[in-house]
Parts: sequence; structure tokens; C-alpha cells
Amino acid sequence: PDALSPTTRLFNTLLATFAAVFVGYLVVRLKIIVPEGGEMKALNYFVGQIVFPTLIFRTVATAKLGDVDLGILLACGLGKAVIMLVVWTLAFVAYRPSRSAGQRWLTATVFGFFAISSNDFAIGFPVVEALYGDSVNMTIYITGNAVISNVVFVPFHFVLFAIGRAMVASEKGRNGQESSTPPSCAWQVLGVVKDIFTNPVIVMSLSGFVFKSIFGFCLVSDGMDLKLPPALGNIVDLVTSPFGMCALFITGTNLRRFHITLWPVLLVVMKVVLCAYASYLFAGLFVDKSLPKKMQAALENFSFLYGMIPTSSAPLIFAQMYDPTAAEGVATAILMGLVLGGPMMFAAALFLESQASKLTAVLVNVQFTTSIASLVCGVVFLGMLALVRYGFDISCAPRMFVFAYGLTLICYETLMLFWCPEVLPQSCADYVDGFGSYWVSFSWIGFFTRWFQ
Repeated sequence: PDALSPTTRLFNTLLATFAAVFVGYLVVRLKIIVPEGGEMKALNYFVGQIVFPTLIFRTVATAKLGDVDLGILLACGLGKAVIMLVVWTLAFVAYRPSRSAGQRWLTATVFGFFAISSNDFAIGFPVVEALYGDSVNMTIYITGNAVISNVVFVPFHFVLFAIGRAMVASEKGRNGQESSTPPSCAWQVLGVVKDIFTNPVIVMSLSGFVFKSIFGFCLVSDGMDLKLPPALGNIVDLVTSPFGMCALFITGTNLRRFHITLWPVLLVVMKVVLCAYASYLFAGLFVDKSLPKKMQAALENFSFLYGMIPTSSAPLIFAQMYDPTAAEGVATAILMGLVLGGPMMFAAALFLESQASKLTAVLVNVQFTTSIASLVCGVVFLGMLALVRYGFDISCAPRMFVFAYGLTLICYETLMLFWCPEVLPQSCADYVDGFGSYWVSFSWIGFFTRWFQ
């Protein structure tokens, strides 16, 4: 495995990640597991209230943040914050504006939390480890961002949710929908503080800081990483070992509804695309200029990749708690983010890996990989049509259009595969020699490629 290229390791990691999510999605669609019947309650509690907080404790307690370029953490945090502010404002102003201010506040907070809730542990850690390996310790930056998220962003959103709930209760009291007197402002503040300091994630984050401050001398150095003392470390490792698969599986089980509308698409674009560019922009401003140029470039590239990490299922849980009407859109956005974020990270990794080499080789690799993936999807498409062939109405114009479009793309990708120098070097040479000519040196591959275009 050490001989594999970073992009190959990344591809294998992404494949395993999406397979775990798909397993969770499939068992719910086939009704093998029925979450509505409480069959996921124990696993959700185990992962959310025990495993995840314990993982946070280990992450904070063993973090070697002294070796981190704080400018990169600041860049990633500011990138998230800017996108969160934009999403929150758009949602509060434009998402179903006829509702009360309290309901719009809660929805805006759910959508804002979507923009900053990167799946650092289930996706971020394995992706960064696969891409960088042991050459550069970039997992420490995932750790730093996870700490910032759980210590800064999560409590901040708890406050926003508490404010929104207080606004809704106050509005219901004024409208006579609730006979009881709404709690005072001081009582609401005490409730917010209580919710924050009794949250398992916050408690374990603080516990990690305390352990590192008092018992830091017990930590065992392992090259670029620190580890907990053997006895405690073995217990923590045992508790946290199932987190990766279980978290991804739970993510898949929560994706029960899929309905593409404007807002899910907007959320995905803001989180997976614009957040990446915002983080990269701030990284160029705040990266430590005293570092070697190669390390500066690596850190800036990391900030771009980090911004692409898809959203976890946490916003869906908050949507179900605070604004159930937005849960369907959030679930759709999470699934779309996984579908879009994986190929984007892989394509970015292909270019970043080959910065020192000629870009032509990278483009050839991208074309070859894309053509293979497209043909695999084409075979799946034809297989699905074969399964429903007797119920496929050929008199339906939209269905025939989809069939013709899919068949055209399959033929086009097949021809593009022959253009690739990895498969048929001569065809690529013919294209270069005849570039600009409609007939492309009278090559039959070139002729049919242009025709299918």
C-alpha cells in the first residue's frame, strides 16, 4: 500500500467512504432497518453521545497544536464563517419569508450550520491521511479545525438555536397559542448556558484541554503524533474504533428523502465549492511567509481541499430538532454534497499531486479516469433500462429523450477513451496534427467524436 500514489490511496478511501454511506442508505430503502420504529436509536446514542465525544477528547488531548501554522487554521475558520454568514442571511431573508421571524431564524441557523459542519472525522481524516500519507503531517490541521469547530462554531450555533426557540415561544405567547407565560430573558440565558456546558461534545473538549494541561507529561510521542498513555489509550481506542463505519452508516440511514430544489443546490455550492475558494483565499493572506515556498503551497492547497469536505449528518439532526420542515432539503443537500465533493476532491488531488510535473500528464489521467467512470455509469444505466424494458413507454417523449441522451453519452465517452494516449497513442497524435480541422486528419475516431458532440 505504501507504493500506491496519493491519488490512488485517495480514490480507494473515497470509494470505501461512499460504500459505507450507500450501505446505510440501502438498508433503509429495503426496509431491513426501520429508523421510525426506533431501530437506530441505540446506535445513534452510542455514536453521538459516547463514541464521538470520546474521539473529541482524544483529538484535543493529543493535538500537537504547537507545530501548526495558526494562519491556516484562521484561514479555514474565516472561510467557514464568511460562507456561514452569507448562507444565514440569504436563508433568513429569502427562504419562505412569509413565516414568523422566529421560524426563519431557526431555519437560517440550520442552513448556516450546514455551511460549517465539515465531516472532519468520518471523511476528513481518512482523506487527508490517504492523500498526504507520512510525508507531511496534515492530519494535525484536521484536528485543529475540528477543535475550532467544536469549541467555537458548535456553541455559537447552540446560542442561535436557543435564541430562535425563545423567539418562537414569545411569538406564540403574543398570538395566544400558548397559555403559559414565556420564560424571562435571564432564565433563557441560563438555559442556553446549561445546554452548552452539559453537551457531551463541549464537556469532552474541555476535558481534553484539562488533561493536556495537567497530565500532558503522560502523553507518548510517536513521531509526528502524540498518543494517550497505554492503559487509557487502549480503552479510548476500543471505544472509538467503530466510529468511521458507524458514522458513515448513520449518515446513509438519514438520507431517506431526496428532492432536488433550489435551496439544496445552493447549500451544496456554498459548502463544497465557495467555501473551498474562500478558505484558499484567506490561506494566501495568512499563511506563514517564513515557511519554505513548497510548504506554503502545500498548506494553501490543504485549505482548498479542506473546504471541499462534504457536510456531516449533524445539520440533519438539528433540522429534525428545530425545524422539521427543512429536514428534507438538508438531507438532499447532504447527499448531493457527498456526490459532488468526492469527485471534486479527487480531481483537485490529481492536479495538486502533479504541480511539479507537466500538466499534460495530469489531464490525460483525468480524461482516462473520467471516461472509465462514465462508461461504468453507462453500463449501470443500460442495465436499469433492461430491468424495466417491459414497462418502458417508448411513446413518452421525455423518456425517449433520456434514453437517446444516455446512449449518446455512452458512445461519446467510448470514443473519448480511444482518444486517450494510454489506450491508443496514434489517435491522439492524429488529433494534434490535425487540430483545427473538422475532419481531424480524416480520422474515423475524430469524425464520430465531432458528430456525437
